[in-house]
Amino acid sequence: MGRTVPKYSLEKAKLIAKNSYKVVKRAHELGVNIAYGTDAPAPIMLAEFDLRAKVLPAAAILQQATCNGGEPYRHRHGTS
Repeated sequence: MGRTVPKYSLEKAKLIAKNSYKVVKRAHELGVNIAYGTDAPAPIMLAEFDLRAKVLPAAAILQQATCNGGEPYRHRHGTS
């Protein structure tokens, strides 16, 4: 609470986001399992949602933000 994101972190996120549209879209087209991390500050995570919303359908974004993170675990441990 009361934490702010350092300016350099925001600038880095903006730089990465400039070219990320094409990468995210192509990875999705190729079937790459894309998942959200939970360790980024909220403003960065929200920027990720905005970025993906420009190139991906809402259903794909929801899947990436919820169930895709557990997919590698299911494959390793044979759970469904």
